[in-house]
Amino acid sequence: MDPREQLRRKIEAEYRQLPRLRLTLPQATLLFGADADTCGSVLQELIAAGVLRRTLTGHYVALATASRQRQATLPPRHLVAVLFTRHDASVRLVRIARSDGTLELAVHGPGPSAISYVLTFTECLQRQSRIEHTLIAEGYHLHKALAERRSGRERRHSGRGPDRRRSA
Repeated sequence: MDPREQLRRKIEAEYRQLPRLRLTLPQATLLFGADADTCGSVLQELIAAGVLRRTLTGHYVALATASRQRQATLPPRHLVAVLFTRHDASVRLVRIARSDGTLELAVHGPGPSAISYVLTFTECLQRQSRIEHTLIAEGYHLHKALAERRSGRERRHSGRGPDRRRSA
């Protein structure tokens, strides 16, 4: 078997066995015992094949498999927002979980423009990753990434009722 194919299978097996594995290119070259060029090109092949994705911090992580997609489904209307800025321009990416199990990816900016996509979990992460890489290539910087919480009027001001815990 071709050494490159062996490396590809080794990387895939490692990410399958440890689905939360996060490696940078230097870490991957040490772990898999390959030179940086070969390891980098194999990792890029795995991104193109939909096995891995590269985060904004340069870590290679596994994309969710179908069984993990169901576990990772966010509660309805759960928001995750990312803000990119460049000088006086900004782009906000908002990922919203829908009750049907799909995700809505809304892209606000630059300027008054806005576009929205309804995608499966994997498609949404892939699309968001491509958009983020494009923004970084265009000189935008990650300003803020957060899971939005209720605030203002939406925030609960009173308790949930009587304490339901048992007395000891």
